[in-house]
Amino acid sequence: YVLVMSFMGICINLSNYFVSQRQIRQVLGYILDNDGMINTRIRENRSDGSAGSGRTEKTSAGSAAEAISGSAAATMSSDAAVAESAAGSSGSFSDGMCQINNTTWAKDAINPDTNESYNYLMWESYNAELVPSDVFSKWREWAKASNADEYLENGGHISVKIGTSYSESTKDAELSTTWSQVQECIKTGSWNAVYAKSDEEFDKVVKDMIDKANEYGYQKCVEFQQGEAEKRKALENEAKAQ
Repeated sequence: YVLVMSFMGICINLSNYFVSQRQIRQVLGYILDNDGMINTRIRENRSDGSAGSGRTEKTSAGSAAEAISGSAAATMSSDAAVAESAAGSSGSFSDGMCQINNTTWAKDAINPDTNESYNYLMWESYNAELVPSDVFSKWREWAKASNADEYLENGGHISVKIGTSYSESTKDAELSTTWSQVQECIKTGSWNAVYAKSDEEFDKVVKDMIDKANEYGYQKCVEFQQGEAEKRKALENEAKAQ
């Protein structure tokens, strides 16, 4: 299951490289203003927590494209400007940004003004113009879904997370080492399989990856996760019973 999901994620991510330059400019034009900074109206919506439509006026395609290389420089110059203009103070622009580690609203939450989520990847208008790669098109045909979320939802594989006191158990030193070895083995083997030049090479790479992962102690990692699932499920059952 882990290998199947890993390959599916890799294929979906690879398809993102086939997005046209025009679509990239549209996204950048939505996010950035002419100076390569986050659009003023977006900043205002995020800072006051309002659930506005999230839409903003488009910038020119040229200025949005230039923002790719200009945004980093703009941030650096902003740091210098803060230090020069704020008499008696020290620090950088990033020091003045909100340091609270939470999100005001989930990106997949529904925007009441548009009846679509804040996640642009789910917008009907975005997907209508998206030109998927051959790999992604074949996956859509196989999955009978337009994206991974729709595929999981259609198959009944999505459930609401119940709030509990669960926290992941600490791995001992031996399991932590095994975990890292297995993780690196599967990651490297998966990418080597993606770039295999023939079916024979692909089969060999995958077999070697599975054999090495088992030698490192893949089953111990599975047993740890199964124990965590049982622990979490027991706490969820307690919460449901209350």
